[in-house]
Amino acid sequence: MTDTSTKVQHATGSAKEAAAADVMDLTEGREDIPTPMRAVKNLGITSGMAYTAGVASIFLSLAMWFFRRGGNRDTAERLAIFVGLWPPTFMAIGKALEGYEHPGR
Repeated sequence: MTDTSTKVQHATGSAKEAAAADVMDLTEGREDIPTPMRAVKNLGITSGMAYTAGVASIFLSLAMWFFRRGGNRDTAERLAIFVGLWPPTFMAIGKALEGYEHPGR
């Protein structure tokens, strides 16, 4: 009975090791190849900064929408919508930078 449980534990351990070996770090050994995210990282921008910029652009867009004034309201609305398109980009940049900050996660 103990032989069976030992074999199962060994097989489970081997499967986990094999799965860990299949996961590759795509950035390992490629530090010399410039990528957009590596360039952003080298500028000192962190994922927290990118997330903050995304949230700030949401509030900026809402403020521009609600406080539009002047003679040309259509232009102000279009500008607010344009700024409202930025948050997904900032969030995606933040997520990509997390890969550099916390490798293997």
